Amino acid sequence: MEKGIFITGITREEFFTALQGCKIASDEVKPQPDEMITRQEACKRLNVCLSTIDNWIKSGLLPYSKVGRRVLLQRADVVELITKNKVKK
Repeated sequence: MEKGIFITGITREEFFTALQGCKIASDEVKPQPDEMITRQEACKRLNVCLSTIDNWIKSGLLPYSKVGRRVLLQRADVVELITKNKVKK
């Protein structure tokens, strides 16, 4: 038996209007290039271990800011590092 989701109580037009509203709302939540992220967030997004991020920081490849004991990275710097080191075939 096939599983499905059934929506009742609204018209087709109301459904599609609601979907468009969701898309517009999701577009507004896009990360900003100057957004600060933690080392752990960078690890998850890049699929690398924490020691790799630390090595990039220590070698000067990845600039960082420190707030108290917390190390923060600019999302744009992480993207730039990956873009600059992209291997072209």
